[in-house]
Amino acid sequence: MYYFAYGSNMSEERIRENCKNPKFVDIGYIKDYKFVYDGYSIRWGGAVANIIPKKGEIVWGVIYEISEDDLKALDIQEGYPKTYDRKEITVFCVNKNMEIKAYVYLREGEPTGKPAKEYVDTCVKGAKEHGIPEDYIKNMLMGW
Repeated sequence: MYYFAYGSNMSEERIRENCKNPKFVDIGYIKDYKFVYDGYSIRWGGAVANIIPKKGEIVWGVIYEISEDDLKALDIQEGYPKTYDRKEITVFCVNKNMEIKAYVYLREGEPTGKPAKEYVDTCVKGAKEHGIPEDYIKNMLMGW
């Protein structure tokens, strides 16, 4: 099964904290969603990544192939189903030039806020590791 990471789990180091053997598949994007930092995470000390429906926008991220055990571990990490919801969504794989279905975690939008520097650094590190476009990194991940 596939998982689309758009926040801290884009980082190989971060995703491996909870997933035993995630396999990088490609970078990709989803349409008609917007990346935001909202809510508040006690663990990170600030707002955290979320995606909210927004016609005409795209969200870039990293696609991993994961096991059922990895999905269960991600459910715990993301607080599913209380904090984040999980759904299957269509993701366009850039280098493979195809669409796939992947799980993504998202929640109802909350007031936007300032993320902790460590959290942003983790998101940016993962995006750069995998070649997410620089303008997206600058404008969305670092644009708070």
